[in-house]
Amino acid sequence: MLSKSIAIRLQKSHAQYKWIIVFLSMLMVFFSAPGQSYFLSGFTDHYIEAFNLSRTQVSLYYSFATLAAGFTLVAVGKLIDRYGQRYITLTVGTLLGLTCLFNGVLLSKGWMLIASFFMLRLLGQGSMVLIPSTLIPNWFDKERAIAMSYVAIGAALGSFLIPLIHVKLFQVMTWRGIWIVWSTLLIGVFIPIVYGLLQNAPQSNNNASLEKTKDKEPEVHEYEGLLLKEAIKTRTFWFLTVCQSIPAFINTGLFIHITSIMKWNGLDQNTAMIVMSTIGMSTFLATIPAGRVLEKYKENHVMVIVFLVQALSILILMSTYHFYTAIFFGVITGFITGFQNVTRRVIWPNYYGKRSLGSISGFTMTALVIGSAISPLVVGALYDHGGTYRIVLIMMGFIPLVGAVLAYFSPRKNHAY
Repeated sequence: MLSKSIAIRLQKSHAQYKWIIVFLSMLMVFFSAPGQSYFLSGFTDHYIEAFNLSRTQVSLYYSFATLAAGFTLVAVGKLIDRYGQRYITLTVGTLLGLTCLFNGVLLSKGWMLIASFFMLRLLGQGSMVLIPSTLIPNWFDKERAIAMSYVAIGAALGSFLIPLIHVKLFQVMTWRGIWIVWSTLLIGVFIPIVYGLLQNAPQSNNNASLEKTKDKEPEVHEYEGLLLKEAIKTRTFWFLTVCQSIPAFINTGLFIHITSIMKWNGLDQNTAMIVMSTIGMSTFLATIPAGRVLEKYKENHVMVIVFLVQALSILILMSTYHFYTAIFFGVITGFITGFQNVTRRVIWPNYYGKRSLGSISGFTMTALVIGSAISPLVVGALYDHGGTYRIVLIMMGFIPLVGAVLAYFSPRKNHAY
């Protein structure tokens, strides 16, 4: 009752409360960290040593679990539409905290990593990123892209700060202890904040978020949006879905193998780590400008330009033989990533409205997760087959050009959702 009264008092001032929603959404994507690649990569060597596994085994477990989680996100999106963001956030956050506790206390066999990776990728990388993408449109009709850019800051800060924090934590505690720390933060800090402050939409309440759609059908207006079954009948939907999966495919493949790529170019591991840090910082700096650009210009035109610059960045990477060229690649890639992170959050509500946003976002995010799952395997296999990254990078440079074409032929209809 206390949380309900606090939230309702805050909600009386809609103009102020909607920015609390932005803060909560930032918090969600920040606390999605246990399911993100930059978080889990720090545990790989510890898992190999603790469970006597090969690196290939861990990679296969990870890819298999990521694929399975991706296909499950469609169901998560439907649950968001049915029960509301508040209830699903509390459920997902609690389960993610319990999964971290499982990793810290009960994880004892190598095969258990499949279940662990599945839950972490479904709850962290998938659900905790999906929920804000459906929540922000409930509160923002104007300044939606700017709000989404602030949300993306949470992800950028996580990718930049958490690996640095983990370097220190691994020096003072075991890998199991780190998982317990994150379980404590999720259940002891994140969940109480969400319980006390989060509301689904203006004039909603805690009980409404628990009502099933079939019990109380919302009033649907002419331009409120499309259902998923209606959206998938449009050509634009599939073009944009492919466009959303392209950055996940390219970035995951390049980032996972960045150290090896730098060594192939005659550079060392330290350069690779500095490049990754540069990408994180540039992503952070690009998020706010990205939101303002997307408020002024058509989304598909912005996507075309970003894809063309991404193709150029791959060409730069192919010619990266010096430290400063590598840093230049990192800066460009970070800005590209910042724009892509904001664009994929605003494009679905802008194009298809809020009526079935959870289902649509869940479906399209499945493509994103699948791209991120198969890319490292594709890049690794091509390198093992040819002994060079040249073919890989040529392929990576061509794919954004396809995305640019698809984006150009995907204009938004002028509906006032």
